[in-house]
Amino acid sequence: MVRFPTRGHSIANPVREKADLTHVLSELHVAQSMDDRVVDEIYSKLAFIIGKWFAEQERVEVEPVASALLRMAKNLSEANL
Repeated sequence: MVRFPTRGHSIANPVREKADLTHVLSELHVAQSMDDRVVDEIYSKLAFIIGKWFAEQERVEVEPVASALLRMAKNLSEANL
C-alpha cells in the first residue's frame, strides 16, 4: 500500500539506558575497543533508527486519505448548488 512520504527527522530514545548498551557491548567483547564517545555515537544512532522506524509506522496510507478528500469535494460541490 502506498503511503505518504515522511518529512523531517524523528529521534526516540531507546527503552534501555546507555549503561545497558555498554554492558551488552562488553558481553560481545567489543567494549574494550570503545571509549564513551563511541558508545554515545552508537546510542545516538540507535535513537535515530528507532525514531525512523516509529515515523515509518505513523505514515498515513494515501488511498484512504484521497478517498476522503474526494468525498469531501463531492459533498462541497453538492452543497454549493
